[in-house]
Formats: sequence, structure tokens, C-alpha cells
Amino acid sequence: MGKDMTLSTVLRLIAVMALSASCFPLITVGLGLAPHLAFAATRASMAGAELLVVAFLLGRPVPHGVVTWSLIAVAGLGTTTLGFIGMFHAAEFVSPVIATVIANAQPLLAALLGRIVLGERLNRLGQLGFTIGFTGIVAIAWPGILSGDMPKFDLGIGYILLAASGVASGNVVMKRLSGRVDAAMAMGFLVLLGALPLVLLSMLTEDVSSIVWPGEFLAVAATLALFGTALPHWLW
Repeated sequence: MGKDMTLSTVLRLIAVMALSASCFPLITVGLGLAPHLAFAATRASMAGAELLVVAFLLGRPVPHGVVTWSLIAVAGLGTTTLGFIGMFHAAEFVSPVIATVIANAQPLLAALLGRIVLGERLNRLGQLGFTIGFTGIVAIAWPGILSGDMPKFDLGIGYILLAASGVASGNVVMKRLSGRVDAAMAMGFLVLLGALPLVLLSMLTEDVSSIVWPGEFLAVAATLALFGTALPHWLW
């Protein structure tokens, strides 16, 4: 295990993957209680607020500088805005299990973007993992695309890939933030800033009066915000 890949790092990565995997089943439940974008905006707003409250309580420094804030905004647009648009719409067309597996194309896309944008290279083991991962995702998605059993299955796959691409691009931008800003503050602000376009799009395109605010919806949104967004971002 390399000097940067400690046992603690591995455990955090496993925790992030496990928490992220719980998202699609909960999204499927919540979509019956609120429009897609309103649901996504609620989740992102709650998660961003939670992260910032913790960061402020810990006395973390607030980001400063035009370049830093620009990077945070771009990362938020990818990770939160595009990621949530794809994720919440995909849940309408594909099963949670398929969505969860294919969403894990994100690390593969991040590796490609890292090579193009940051000049990072995978070692032989990384290249083998990339090949196996890509082959597995194609093997899982392809039968569903060909079968025609699920209407608009290919559209659902497209939304998942949009989400994965958004998260991957956001992760690459976040590497640019390394050393510029406190990680906890950056995560909180990028989630909250990424929620703003979701709020605007929801107000322009959806009937927000149809949201079932009491009870189940708030419970699902709060669970997703804390365990599906805030905690994974903190660990990441």
C-alpha cells in the first residue's frame, strides 16, 4: 500500500462508496413526493448548509480570492448541479441497482479527465482496473439497452452518465483547489452554490406546490442530505 493510500484512506473511500450507493433507492422513494429538481435542490441545500455549519463551528477559514471562488463555483456546477440533474432524472427510467452500478463510471471518467486536464497517468495496475471497470459497466448496461424491456432505458443511462460526468469534472476541479482553501469550507460552498441553479430550474419548470412537505419527504430528503451528500463530501 503506497504512502498516500493508508488504511484510513481506504476505509474512508469504502465508506463514501457505501453511502453513495444508498442514494438511488432513496431517490426513487422521494420522487413520488416531489418534482425531480425540487427534490434535488432540497437535498443539496440541506447538505450544503450542514457542511457549512460544521465548518464554521470548527473555525475553518472562509475561502477568498476570485480564482478560488471561481473554482468552487465550477466544481459545484459539475458535482452538484449536473450530478443531481442526472441522478434524479435517471431514477425515473432505470432500477436503483443498475443506476448505482453504472454511476460508478465516475472514477473512470475522472481518470480520463485527470489525464487530459492534469496530466496524470495511471500505472499498470490502474490501467488494469480501468479496463475491468469499463468492461463491467458495459456488460451490465448493454443487455438492458438491447432488450427493450424497460422503456427509455437508454435515456436513463444517458442521465446516469451525465451525473457521472458532472461529478468527475467537479472532482478534477477540486484537485485544483488543493492547498488554496480549507476542504470542509470548499465542500460546503460548492454544494450550496451548485444548489442555486437547481432551485432556479425547479421554479421555472416545475409545480413546486405539489411537494408533500410533511413527514416522509422531509425524512427522505434529510437522510439523503446528511448520509448521501454531506457525510460523503466530508469524508472525501
